[in-house]
Amino acid sequence: MSVVSQPQQASYPSSAVATAHPFAKAFASGGLVYIVATSVMLLLALRALPVDATSYELGYATARALAQFTVAGFVPALIMGMAVQQSPRRWRFWQISLSVMAMFCVTAALQTLGTTPH
Repeated sequence: MSVVSQPQQASYPSSAVATAHPFAKAFASGGLVYIVATSVMLLLALRALPVDATSYELGYATARALAQFTVAGFVPALIMGMAVQQSPRRWRFWQISLSVMAMFCVTAALQTLGTTPH
């Protein structure tokens, strides 16, 4: 009688990712939210400037609009990427995007309240 050995299965870590590319999806949705929010902020900032604004004033308004939501776009995407990576269930892109958008709104509001003089 011969003993047939069974092939050994590779052991995977217990924190297997159910969602493919969670950080890519989170940062893609964070980037989209950042682009939309920055575009709206840029339109509002440039609209508030006088017609005869100098190039310095235009540059300052543009730089402020671009820098305003940098942290608010990055932090929620990072947090959501980590949460989706640790989650045992599959997350769809729209679910990740809605979560990032909600966290973006909260982060941007807190950031704006923190920088507004009292």
